[in-house]
Amino acid sequence: MCSSDLNERNVTPQVRKAWLGAASQPLTAALGTRLGITADGGVRLTRIYAGTQAEAAGLQVGDVIVAVDGDPVTSRRAEDTELFPRMIRQYRSGAKANFTLWRNGQKMDLPVTLEEEPVPPAEMPWWEDEQLEFAVHDLAFEDRVRLQFGPAQTGALVENAALGGWAALANLHTDDVIIAADGKPVKTVVELRAAREQAVKDGHRGWVLLVQRGSETIFVEINLKALKP
Repeated sequence: MCSSDLNERNVTPQVRKAWLGAASQPLTAALGTRLGITADGGVRLTRIYAGTQAEAAGLQVGDVIVAVDGDPVTSRRAEDTELFPRMIRQYRSGAKANFTLWRNGQKMDLPVTLEEEPVPPAEMPWWEDEQLEFAVHDLAFEDRVRLQFGPAQTGALVENAALGGWAALANLHTDDVIIAADGKPVKTVVELRAAREQAVKDGHRGWVLLVQRGSETIFVEINLKALKP
């Protein structure tokens, strides 16, 4: 073994609640007046996440949700950001809810299936390479959103690379996504760890990783000369 086992972090898994695959902002009085919406509260959708039930239901950026199953959405101030997500979390994942919303000056109803909350980064499969001094986890939904990757993006996301460690000296950075190792695709930390162990077993002097860094892909070669099988 070259490192600690996967999933050894002391993290208690959270109970997954219902979730809407969209970002929103409260409908303040000023915003409601500007949009010509006659409602005492609501939320305006600012982003629809690709591949979600929100997208499948036909929700659009700019929609203003004013009620869910007839219950008013009471967000009225910038500080009310959590009121709508809390309202959604009262449902079971997989339940269908009727959204009353305004779109292009028209009021309408739209049924939407509420899906399970995505697994957070802290609960994704994780591996720390103690010898090369870096840690990775499988890409989580939150990572893809934050780094502006599509839903199909896979790989092992670098959580950290210790300053002065072998990985950092090779120019591996936090938030790099390792997508291949020694020319073979890497989709998960399990595959990355297996590639690492194989490289050492085969006596490689360097471990060549293909990394997605923002919009660029680069090669990083980590020195393995000091390591033994």
